[in-house]
Amino acid sequence: MTSYNSEREWWVQQWLDLLDKYRFKKRLERGRNYARQGNVLGIDFQGDRIVSRVQGTEVEPYQQSLWLDTFTQEDWDCIIQTLSEQAIFSAKLMAGEMPQNIEDVFSANGLRLFPFNLTEIRSRCSCPDQANPCKHIVAVYHLLGDRFAEDPFLLFQLRGRTKEDIIDALRQRRLGTGEEAIPSTGSNAESLPAKAPLSTQLEAFWTFAHQLDPSLVAIAP
Repeated sequence: MTSYNSEREWWVQQWLDLLDKYRFKKRLERGRNYARQGNVLGIDFQGDRIVSRVQGTEVEPYQQSLWLDTFTQEDWDCIIQTLSEQAIFSAKLMAGEMPQNIEDVFSANGLRLFPFNLTEIRSRCSCPDQANPCKHIVAVYHLLGDRFAEDPFLLFQLRGRTKEDIIDALRQRRLGTGEEAIPSTGSNAESLPAKAPLSTQLEAFWTFAHQLDPSLVAIAP
């Protein structure tokens, strides 16, 4: 259940602000109550779609699906290029944080990461309500804020790329330009070669770990 914390992450707040633009306030309040009361039974990310179950007035829970328009391969190539040109973006994303001005990266390529309004969020519900979003979908919207707070990369996933896709693409782009690689987030990260700190290099400068050839060494008093 969502905590409704007033100090939300900015990207979570931006997502929830979409609901404030919804003009059917009574339906909005019913959806909030569903979220608070635990009627949302499950939210799962399946590829670039969200599938969920919400308990309504019927015995069987209603089924929902939500999705955004995904970007093309060409779009993502441009996005990755723009991200790789700013080291702060890579550092923030690797730390699991959403850079404050991340939308500038997308707008520079004529795109948007965040939906501009609710009509850009595609959704379906198995309930008989003809309105969209219905109160069941509104309840899911609210709880999605908590999921995005835990993992901001889910927003990228809805646009067609997972966290692993983005990090791997950034690593390859930096390697291609001769920059130091971004450390891997996988289980084999420790096996990758790493550049030793300068202090370690200085300490080992006069150290030779191999046996010297006696014929090449002459020691005189």
